[in-house]
Amino acid sequence: MHIQPKYKLPKSTDTIRSWVITNYKDQKNEVRLEINSANTQIDLSVDGWTSPHQSMSVIGVVAHFTSSRGARQNLVLALRKIQGAHTAEALADIVVSVIKEYDESYLSSSLYQINRIANDNNILNSYNFLNNVGYFQMDNAGNNGTMIRSIARMLMDHDVSYNPENRHLRCMGVTCVHVPVTVHSSGQCRISYV
Repeated sequence: MHIQPKYKLPKSTDTIRSWVITNYKDQKNEVRLEINSANTQIDLSVDGWTSPHQSMSVIGVVAHFTSSRGARQNLVLALRKIQGAHTAEALADIVVSVIKEYDESYLSSSLYQINRIANDNNILNSYNFLNNVGYFQMDNAGNNGTMIRSIARMLMDHDVSYNPENRHLRCMGVTCVHVPVTVHSSGQCRISYV
């Protein structure tokens, strides 16, 4: 096999792994900058999934906001394996840990770099993520209402006031599946509200 001289293969087996990790950290810092300089609140979609044989469960967190440049952003923040029981408190711990992971105030080592980049890009309205949490889009699972109340309590532990009662948006697709609809012979639909 002939390789052109301008291309060099890594000499160490850890080189590619190191490149991937470095690239991941760089990309994560860019996402962190986008989130902490958002022009809007950061709304979150949160959903869980369990494998067919219940051998693995994961929870995903996606952020939705308008960037400082006015662009709509939908960014996957995390896909975490759920360890243990799927209690509302355990799920809330995961979601709050993701928020804190991307919040600039919890990353003192990266804070200087984030602020420097923000200043270089003339981003003036920099907020931290914890103070900028908006709505939660979640399905109608019974523990999601409890989870959002647990998240509110955890945010209060960080001096963030958050009212969970009007911040839980139900998934419309899931809601529509559960609404009984009767189709009459005349072709008219009748929705039965529960």
